[in-house]
Amino acid sequence: MNLFGTEFTTETSEQRADSGGEAPPESIPIQTIRGGDASDVVSEGLLRTTVAEHGDPAKNVPETVRRVRGEFASLQRVLETRIARYDAALEVVFEDTELIIYRLETERDFENILDFCEIETALHRRVIVALMRAIATDRTDTSPEYPLVVRKPTAFRAGERHARARLTRPDRTN
Repeated sequence: MNLFGTEFTTETSEQRADSGGEAPPESIPIQTIRGGDASDVVSEGLLRTTVAEHGDPAKNVPETVRRVRGEFASLQRVLETRIARYDAALEVVFEDTELIIYRLETERDFENILDFCEIETALHRRVIVALMRAIATDRTDTSPEYPLVVRKPTAFRAGERHARARLTRPDRTN
């Protein structure tokens, strides 16, 4: 998915050979390539505590933690691809080298994002919202009621590092 919400398509050699097919080639989503898991902004302790607080009906906290971590990672990958949209439309309340926290206006904004990312389990939705609130509270002095925590994409962080290095480098053209 690109910045504008459309999917990139990639042709395979089989698809190129079959030029007379009736159906268009199937799109292959391109995922953000990152070091580590996109959910690594959430500590294991915070995740376990939050799952326990929101009452896992199956009483299988380790499995629920694993599933919520996967949902959170998937959500972060989608949010990373849409970061330019959030920069243009939402207020930034906190930013560091790892993540950006935006202010959402209503709870419905959260619901729309979770719907878009196809997170359907009510428990997972509650835990993810609670995790975002906990991260925002931990990182900022004035946490918004509806914080959207987005991990910065690798390219974004690399660009920041490059710009900082250029700004702090002494001028060697004397």
